[in-house]
Amino acid sequence: MHFTTTALSTILALATSTHALSHQAVLNNCNETLYLTYVNSTKSTTGPSPLLAFANTELPITGVGNSLGVSKSDQYWSSQTPKLILGTSTDNGILYWSVSYVDGDPFAGQKVGVTSAGRVNDVCQNSTGYGGKVHACQDDGVVLSVGLC
Repeated sequence: MHFTTTALSTILALATSTHALSHQAVLNNCNETLYLTYVNSTKSTTGPSPLLAFANTELPITGVGNSLGVSKSDQYWSSQTPKLILGTSTDNGILYWSVSYVDGDPFAGQKVGVTSAGRVNDVCQNSTGYGGKVHACQDDGVVLSVGLC
């Protein structure tokens, strides 16, 4: 099942902020289907949902404690499934994000990159690979794009 309009509408409805909403985008440049699992700050879970080869999707970033997991298997919750994790939080006008992996690197030997673009400026920094470093920038409608493969 893909992230449907209904699922995205539900996630968007969680946004209560009056400032520009930041987003996270996943760009699947791989020759295979990836699986996305989204857990938000209220522990509401969506997925694993397939993202077909060469497809893209975008989700809002709201509140604290959000996690977007990307795997190459629909068995996301298995400890045998390697996962890329994009963690995001927004608090008092600041967007925090980091990228790491759990249970192994699902993209070993492949490209993983996070780029950012803001409405006002480009202050969120970019990342190649993982590193787990926490980045912080003004939450001004930033789009964090995770490019894979």
